[in-house]
Amino acid sequence: MRSLITIGLAFLLFTVSIGQERDREKEPPFFKGGFQLPTALANPSFKRFMSGVSDFAISFNLPVSKSIHLGLFAEHTYLSFNDLAIPELTNASMQITGGGLSIGYTVSRSEKTALEFALNGGYSYMLTSSQTCLNSTGNRLNVKGGVSIKPDVTFYIKSSEYLSFGIMGSYQLLLTEFAPSNLCLEEFEGSFPTDHIGPSHLFCIGFCFKANIPPRR
Repeated sequence: MRSLITIGLAFLLFTVSIGQERDREKEPPFFKGGFQLPTALANPSFKRFMSGVSDFAISFNLPVSKSIHLGLFAEHTYLSFNDLAIPELTNASMQITGGGLSIGYTVSRSEKTALEFALNGGYSYMLTSSQTCLNSTGNRLNVKGGVSIKPDVTFYIKSSEYLSFGIMGSYQLLLTEFAPSNLCLEEFEGSFPTDHIGPSHLFCIGFCFKANIPPRR
C-alpha cells in the first residue's frame, strides 16, 4: 500500500513538473515596454497647469500560468508647466519616477493577437524643478512621494515568435497632491484652495512592445 502511494505521489509530481515545463515553453519570461502620451486629469490645479510630454515604462515579467504573470516595473513621466497661467516666472517642469510590482492577465484572441490586462502598484516620486524654488530655497528641486496605482490595457499583434507590438492605454492614480508648494509658492493666482486637494490623476495612451526571452537550448 505504501509503495502504491509512493509511486502515485512520484507520478503526480512528475506530471506536475512536466506540465510546468510545458507552460514555461509556451509562456517564457518577457520584457514589456511602453511609450505613451500622458494627460493630467486631476486635481484641478494639476490639470490646469501641467501638460504631458512623455511616459515611459518597462517591466520584467514571469508567467505563473498560461494566462497570469507577475513582474517588476519601472516608469518615468515628464510634464511641462504652463508658465503663462501665473504671473511668476517659474521655468518649471516635472518628472514622476518610480517602480513596483505588477500582475497581469492575458487573453489570447488568436495565434496572432492578444489582449492583456495589468495592475501596477508601487511608489513614485514627484520631482518638480522650478526657478521659484531656486529663488526661495536655493534648490530648484521640490520632492514629494506617494503610492502609485496604475492599471493598463494592451492589445498586442504578434510580429514573430519572440516579439509583439501593440497599443496601450493606462490610468495612473498617484496619492500625492500637486499644489503651489511644488513650486515653493503660497498660492496660484486665480485658483481656490480646494483646487489643490486630492491625488494626481494621469491618463496615458501610446504604443508598447513585448519581447519574450528565448529558452536556453
